[in-house]
Amino acid sequence: MTPIGRYKLDVQWLRRPRWTAGVRTALWVAVVTVLIWVYADMRFTDHRTLTATLRLVAPAASQMALIAANDAIVDAVDTRVQFKVEGSREQLDRFEREYQDSVLWDVTRDYTPGQHTVNVREALSADPQIAERGLRVISAEPASVPFRLDSLVHQTVPVELGVSGADLAEPPSAPPVGVTVPQGLWDQIVAKGPAVLKTKEVDLSGRPTGPVEVTFEIFPEIAGVPVRLDQNTVKATLDIRQRTAKKNLVITVRVLVLPDWDDLRNYELVRKDALEWRPEITVSGPKTDLDKLDAKDVEAYIVLREDDRKPMETWAARAVTIRFPPNLQVQLDRAPPQVNFRLDKRPAESASP
Repeated sequence: MTPIGRYKLDVQWLRRPRWTAGVRTALWVAVVTVLIWVYADMRFTDHRTLTATLRLVAPAASQMALIAANDAIVDAVDTRVQFKVEGSREQLDRFEREYQDSVLWDVTRDYTPGQHTVNVREALSADPQIAERGLRVISAEPASVPFRLDSLVHQTVPVELGVSGADLAEPPSAPPVGVTVPQGLWDQIVAKGPAVLKTKEVDLSGRPTGPVEVTFEIFPEIAGVPVRLDQNTVKATLDIRQRTAKKNLVITVRVLVLPDWDDLRNYELVRKDALEWRPEITVSGPKTDLDKLDAKDVEAYIVLREDDRKPMETWAARAVTIRFPPNLQVQLDRAPPQVNFRLDKRPAESASP
C-alpha cells in the first residue's frame, strides 16, 4: 500500500496582489465604458425648442428706415418667435447656457424699399450664435414676419410759431428746421401743400413788453404726417407791443335772408336746440379794448341760402358769422360756433303776409 504523503497546496493565485490587480482592471474597464457612453451621448443629435426675439433693424448708414403701421419711423420691428433647433447635446447644452435670446437681422442687406416679409427660419439660421455652433434651425413659428422699408430724405422746413396773450410789433418768425422723413411720406406731405412745421402755443400774457426770447416746442409732424426732427425746439426773439387778455360773452345768433326771398312767410325756421342760438364765445385782444366790448356790440348771424328751402331729411349745420366793432382790435379766440336748423313749409291755409 502506498503511503500517503504530505502535499503542499499551491495557492499563489489567491494571494492579495493578484486579486486586487484583477479588480482594478475590471474597474478601469467599467470607467472607460461609462466615459465612452457619456461621450457618445453628448455627441448624439438632439432637438430643443426655444424662444427668442427676432429684431429687424435698418442701420442709419443705409439711408433707409423701417415704417410702422401708423407711418412713423421705428428703430426696429421686434417679434417673439418659437423655434426648434437641432444639434449635438453638448452644443445644445452650451447654446442654452450662453444664448442671449435676441437675434438681429439687418433687412437693408437684402431688401429694397417696399412691403416685404422675412423668413424667420433663415434669419435665425444666419445668426452667429447658432451658425458657429454647427446647429440647424428646423422650424420656426411664426414662419415669416412682415415689414415695410422706405428710403429716407432730409429736408429743411419753415416753422410757424404759435403765440397768444400778446400783440406783437412784427409777425413772429424762426429759422427753418431740418426733418428726416421716408420718401413715400414726403410725397404725401408735398401733395397736401407747402410743408410747414408748427409749434405748441406759448402764452405771452405774463411776459414783459419789448423784445423777449422765447423757446417753442415743435410738433414732430407736418400736415398730420409724422417726421423725425433734427431738433425738438426752436428759439425766436419776439417784440411784444402789448399784452392781451380774453373775455367771454354770451351772444344771440340772428337769421338773415336774401333780399329776393318774397315767399319767406311760407316757411317756418325750426331750431334743433335753442341753446345753440345763444352761444358763449371767447374774445381775445388788448385789455383796454376788451373793457369797451359788450355782447350787444357783437354781430352774430347766419344767412339762409336757396338750398335751405328744399325739403330736408336731416338738420342743416351752419357756422355763425361774427363781426366786432371795427374800432376795437379784438378777435375770436377759437373757431366760430355752429347752429342746426331746418326750414319747414307752412300749410297753405296758415301762411300769412
